[in-house]
Amino acid sequence: MDPLILALVLVWAVPLAARLRPAPRSAKTRGSAAQRRAEALSGWPLVVAVASTAATAAFVGGTLVSRLLIHSGIPERTRTMDGFLLAFTHGNFVVAMLVQGFVALATAALLVRRHGITAALYGLMAAFVTGCLVTAVFFGGVLAAGCVDALALRPAACGGISLPLVRNTLLRILVGGTACSLIMVTTGAVVLGVRRRLRSEAPSRPVVGAAAEGRITARRVGLTALLLAGSVTLFACTTDTTDRSFGVPTGGGEEVRSACRQYDELLGSLDTLTTAEVHTRLGKASQSAVQGGDPALALAFMEHFKAALEGDSAAFKEHGDRINQTCAAAGVVLVNLP
Repeated sequence: MDPLILALVLVWAVPLAARLRPAPRSAKTRGSAAQRRAEALSGWPLVVAVASTAATAAFVGGTLVSRLLIHSGIPERTRTMDGFLLAFTHGNFVVAMLVQGFVALATAALLVRRHGITAALYGLMAAFVTGCLVTAVFFGGVLAAGCVDALALRPAACGGISLPLVRNTLLRILVGGTACSLIMVTTGAVVLGVRRRLRSEAPSRPVVGAAAEGRITARRVGLTALLLAGSVTLFACTTDTTDRSFGVPTGGGEEVRSACRQYDELLGSLDTLTTAEVHTRLGKASQSAVQGGDPALALAFMEHFKAALEGDSAAFKEHGDRINQTCAAAGVVLVNLP
């Protein structure tokens, strides 16, 4: 397991393990079957599962609808721009983080009466599960877009995704989602405390006891925040600073460099190749780019070559600049690119 993911799990798993106690045997035998069934339906495993599943289903619907609307309502020249794709991707990240926060808040609100402050930990657990699920949905949408044209923002080959890109995206979504969850759960706890104080004009428990309870709650929140800060620090220490979610992914750089060199060699030998050989080499260069986790580069090869055949100078320059920038970032200088 990745060190950061393990740290994020420890944020809620360690306190839960310390607080959970097996029920006394006598307690298990008390109560009718209907009461036991009601308790099972209101137990934390079911609430966590339902909350994370419902949020993931909503994210799936939002992903499908947004891709369909963008594909049908926005011109291809606009939605294939790097800036638009970057904004769409970051927007999905933000939505995924906020969804985790709302799941944590809803789970804690449903369980707070029965489990007290432990409900906040169940909320963080539900947010973590939701973060993993929505990350899978996000990359499922990327893969589906390469195979189903109606979902595609930019035409791309139907291929795979590099594992380093999946890892870093998952970490970013989980870290941001945990932060949102802590903020929302803490805010909900403060609001709940204020409401209880306003409702009790004459508090029944002693002031000293209330103050002690407040200090314990503050220490628990502080410990959780400290664990999160440690997780973020661990993330900064374990993530390669040269790795980027967009561009040349770590672990696929050699394939991308090979694709750039193949395309440069193709451009330098066009006069000596037959049409079939040209298409074969172009396909090999594009396949190398896809294997390196950069289908956008493969598409740029195709569009650059297509623009040259059609005499579209604007598109030829646009895709040529994109190829040159990507290959330069991979450490390859193209000598035959006009």
